[in-house]
Amino acid sequence: MQVSHVKNSLLLQEPFSETEALYLQDLFLTAGFHQVYVENFSRGRSAMYHLLDSLQCHQKIGCLSLDDTIISSGVTDVLAMMVAEDYLLSTDRLTLFLLERFDFDFVWIEESSTLMQSIWYKQFKNDLINFKIDRTIPIIRMQENREVVNN
Repeated sequence: MQVSHVKNSLLLQEPFSETEALYLQDLFLTAGFHQVYVENFSRGRSAMYHLLDSLQCHQKIGCLSLDDTIISSGVTDVLAMMVAEDYLLSTDRLTLFLLERFDFDFVWIEESSTLMQSIWYKQFKNDLINFKIDRTIPIIRMQENREVVNN
């Protein structure tokens, strides 16, 4: 995985060196929002699984994605949880989700353009900040960067 700093964010490409893996593992243990760019969400998700598996320290991992691809066992599909329990019906319900059900110790968000344009997602991000959740857990914001090229 090639790790490059791009305006306080990372550009990730596999395969990655041991040094890069150690850097990423440190990042994955640091609370706050972390922006990463990947060639596509499928490759980004694969890298997440690989890095999280190597860490073996997070107990409750969540992934927020609009993609229909099934999320690996051991990782909670945050969107499916919110839909199944009617947390997207209103802004109050979404806030309630974060206060009562958001008990993750690591989350990554696959920020597609569709997700970023949705009103509920804008509130979701604001609430993560307002409730200081971003100060307690690592939150990886993953975006596709079509300019990423395999080496």
